[in-house]
Amino acid sequence: MCFKQRLEQICLSPSNRQTGIMSAVLCGMGIFFSAIGLSAAAVVALAALAFYAGLTLAAERLSSLLDRAICDRHDSNLPRFDKTLAIIRAEQKRTEKALEEAIDQNESLLERYRLLTNNLAAAVVIRDNTQRITYCSPYTEVLTGYPIDDIYESEEDFFLKIVHPDDRSNVERALKVSTVGEPFQFRYRFLHRSGIEMWGETRTVPVLDQNGELLFSLSVTLDMTGTVRYQQQVEEKNRELRDFSYMVSHDLKAPIYTIKGMVHLIQEDFTVDIDESLADAFEHIARAVTKLEHLVKSVLDYSQLSSQEFVIEPVPLTEVIEETRSLFSHELNQKDVSLAIYGELPIVMGDRLRLYQVFSNLVGNAIKYRSTERPLEIRIATTPTQRPHETTIKVMDNGLGIPSDRILDIFRPFQRAHQALKIEGTGIGLACVKRLMEKLGGRIEVSSQEGSGSSFEVTLRTPIN
Repeated sequence: MCFKQRLEQICLSPSNRQTGIMSAVLCGMGIFFSAIGLSAAAVVALAALAFYAGLTLAAERLSSLLDRAICDRHDSNLPRFDKTLAIIRAEQKRTEKALEEAIDQNESLLERYRLLTNNLAAAVVIRDNTQRITYCSPYTEVLTGYPIDDIYESEEDFFLKIVHPDDRSNVERALKVSTVGEPFQFRYRFLHRSGIEMWGETRTVPVLDQNGELLFSLSVTLDMTGTVRYQQQVEEKNRELRDFSYMVSHDLKAPIYTIKGMVHLIQEDFTVDIDESLADAFEHIARAVTKLEHLVKSVLDYSQLSSQEFVIEPVPLTEVIEETRSLFSHELNQKDVSLAIYGELPIVMGDRLRLYQVFSNLVGNAIKYRSTERPLEIRIATTPTQRPHETTIKVMDNGLGIPSDRILDIFRPFQRAHQALKIEGTGIGLACVKRLMEKLGGRIEVSSQEGSGSSFEVTLRTPIN
């Protein structure tokens, strides 16, 4: 097959015409004929090779030029003409070889492109600068249930036709944003051809020319139906669990108060008439009831965190730490306990009461899990972060530390680092702290070495000036 025929086959084939991937190639060649009897130089130009037919046109024009030159050969200076013709043919071969290499490379890229789009589990859609859909990947038919031809033939944007009415405005806004050169990502509902409600997540990216004008926009849509439904199920289960915890905890309050009141009454009114062993039994009951009361209160607090509204505002951390110091003033006034603040504490974004709960819990745990072998030192300091508008506050102690096999469990409800030690506690405190930090838009991390102490890093947002 000659070069011209191969060029026509590649450029005018339906597959290449459909995908529109071939890029324009522009090449020119000037040849001066000063030896064929002309008074002025004659220039032979190869036309622009562009978008399919242009490549064939270039080959035709080159062949026509050579045929004409051969016909005029007898009227020319033959030796000089042969030399010039040899130069032309050499240039032709060089140009054909370069074009063949470019075509081979484009064929390879085109095959990779087809392989990618045909096997990608996502709907790839291209819209021109008038928002007309010009390309859809095969998976679009799987995702929507509609044939590709229906999408192309739709007068209105096809995806606007199948999108859920409540989400239509969001999709329209996303498409408009893409026309002004801004990428946009959004999640929405749409109706499959079978009538099933589906969830999709689309990222639309505009493609601009050198002048910043929109050439076309590229949208990639993933099927998020399974993910969204799973999230909804998890949220429903969590809601049921919170409601159950609240109901049980609330219903336990009344009998706890009754038992506590009766034990107190017996201890007050019948102290003389009961023996020592019975008095010890009542004291044990009183302690158990008090512990149960604290547990119920902790469970109630934990279950209500998700539904409570937070007031996010600038809060000076210095004031929060001073309130925490005041809460534990009795313990901190002991000679073997100290709390030191290093540097100036920042102003953070948060709910003042919730921040107080976070830091009072951390300081309280440091006091509770202190080592008997050395004085307790609690240090609070600010450390810089690499992210803008964030700050990290470290609460460090030299207490018992946390065993390495328990460090991942301390933020889970009813999990305690030192189960064997007879230290009062419910195991809810740090779980509440973690949930509080999530609600505040921050995070908490811990590092610890058993026997040496622990360091809790609380990262919070700071005001944007």
